[in-house]
Amino acid sequence: MSHNEAVTTSLLPDPWPPEARHGSVADRKAVCRSWVRDQRRQLREQGGEETRREHAARLREHATGWLTARRGGSLAGLVVTSYEPFPTEPDVGDLNASLLRAGATVLVPVTLGRDRQLEWSDLADPDRAHLGLPALARAEVVLLPALAVASTGVRLGQGGGYYDRLAPVLPPAAPRVAVLHDHELVRWLPTEPHDIVVSHVLTPEGVRELG
Repeated sequence: MSHNEAVTTSLLPDPWPPEARHGSVADRKAVCRSWVRDQRRQLREQGGEETRREHAARLREHATGWLTARRGGSLAGLVVTSYEPFPTEPDVGDLNASLLRAGATVLVPVTLGRDRQLEWSDLADPDRAHLGLPALARAEVVLLPALAVASTGVRLGQGGGYYDRLAPVLPPAAPRVAVLHDHELVRWLPTEPHDIVVSHVLTPEGVRELG
């Protein structure tokens, strides 16, 4: 399949427990987060390292193909935000390494204790010097973690609000790409006005534009 073609990442009709439809938005989000985290733990336990490596390779292949097509054949000089994944998150480590080898700059977040703010560093810098929010102005693509994303682009994060606060300073033209396991693109999520909205999702099935 061409990297310019749309993928058909499956949408679960509604995976959430009944409690996700009742109560405050905060309570409903907590139910959804708990469900996803439980599913991720099970996936980690059942799939093991081999499955995680396979998925990481597919994420790398789809993302680099999509990015190369967007840039007309070269990733040299690309500036992208990414992250260093936790064990249950989709593994973008191979993707990050591939981008660095291709001459891209990969900016990764550093969590600061104050005011739930993110600082940013160059992944290639062993000292991880803080570059400040102005570094994000150069980002052509924003890769960000998520627990789930609705078909409308609404993102469910871990609950700290870090990326919600970051949304106003992200380059408006940069695609916002949430990285998920295949089953975490869903039809519906509880949402609040401040929730960041993404334009694409990246899963082991491919890159899908939303909206």
